[in-house]
Amino acid sequence: MKKLNAILIAVLTVLAMACKQKPVDYAIITGEVQNYSGGDVKVVSDDRSEIVLKIDSTGSINDTLRLAEGQYYLVMDGAYLGFYVFHGGTLHFTADANDFLNTIHFTGHLPGMSNYLLAKTKLNDAERKEGKKLFSLDEDAFLEKTKSKMAVLKAELEKVTDISDSLRSLEDRAIKMGYLHALNFYPEYYSYFNKIEDYEPSERFKSEASGFDYNDTNLFKYSREYRSLLVGDLRFKSKDLVKTGEASSEGVAALTIAKDIENELIREELLFISIKRGFSRLENKDEIYSSYMEIAKDEGHRKEISEVYNQISMLDKGKPSPKFYDYENYAGGTTSLDDFKGKYVYIDVWATWCGPCKAEIPHLKKIEEKYHGRNIAFVSISIDDESAKQTWRNMIAEKEMGGVQLFATDQKFKDGYVISGIPRFILIDPEGNIVEKNAPRPSDERLVKLFEQLKI
Repeated sequence: MKKLNAILIAVLTVLAMACKQKPVDYAIITGEVQNYSGGDVKVVSDDRSEIVLKIDSTGSINDTLRLAEGQYYLVMDGAYLGFYVFHGGTLHFTADANDFLNTIHFTGHLPGMSNYLLAKTKLNDAERKEGKKLFSLDEDAFLEKTKSKMAVLKAELEKVTDISDSLRSLEDRAIKMGYLHALNFYPEYYSYFNKIEDYEPSERFKSEASGFDYNDTNLFKYSREYRSLLVGDLRFKSKDLVKTGEASSEGVAALTIAKDIENELIREELLFISIKRGFSRLENKDEIYSSYMEIAKDEGHRKEISEVYNQISMLDKGKPSPKFYDYENYAGGTTSLDDFKGKYVYIDVWATWCGPCKAEIPHLKKIEEKYHGRNIAFVSISIDDESAKQTWRNMIAEKEMGGVQLFATDQKFKDGYVISGIPRFILIDPEGNIVEKNAPRPSDERLVKLFEQLKI
């Protein structure tokens, strides 16, 4: 009997210890980067938070990722590569620093999803590079191209054998949301690239672009494509309300639409995203802020929007501009905002990966030429990652960019102006005060009119 009791106690002790063990909430990531000569390797999440991985001088990586399971980006030298984090395992990758995007490969614990996301990243990257060509196509050709991409992704997903049925289902739906996202942006881009202001898609195209709602909680948490689709749809509907005179601004319209979304999580997130992303560009910020605070329930979001509102209120016309100090100058040395005291300063905040930013470069060069010798300095500030500095230098030389070219060595100026999207243009007067926190783009004829009003 004593022996039986001892065995029972031993078994209960083991069970008790097992019960006390916490579920594993991390993954191990290891890697070998050939031809490594410096620079950070980061893991970046959808909310743009990032972790710099531990990497030694030989390019070996061994680090712990205490992150929620899900999709992330592995980033080096401006290349953003999708991969998946599973708790309790070790994911290994190999890559060549000279061509990080095209040489990386994942092995180790459940690598199938990461290699699938890598293929998806490359496909999306190729599509972005061909964006103008793609969105200039007529409806039939565009539908054929986007359906072909969806079929390729579904075929790639079929190759993945190491994921659960629920994850496979989520990703399959995410692929469809990516397709619908492209279709919903097509009218705007087609009109822009083909310079057709009154373009209206056919009823057949509109029907193809429908088929989603605002109530899929699991997909919203998982899929950036679904989130982007809903954010874009909200923006387009807001524009329509402004056109018809039913709302005084897109911000007011977004609040009007979003407040009626039944799904609480999605309603709160879309309210937050739609206001925060464009807050610094809104002229009627007081009205928008007041309306948002009446509708929103999420205390974390309310607090953050309040902080952004207070910060934006410091950027009204005539107030002292936030400053930057000792930014690296492409021409050599460092430059600070105070170096331009006595001149108007037209600032372009951009990055080498930003398509709309690069589209403004030819227009900016023309403006610089037109106002050469006047009392104005044209300053371009790159907010690229440190690892992309050589890419920045190469692009300046390749595109023969003029003006003062600076590389932001910190984010203080960007944060000071609450910059959530680029390109962003800012005009500062000779005393260092704000003229326009959202100045017209170089491609906008209103910029020259503004300069004329100021007698520059």
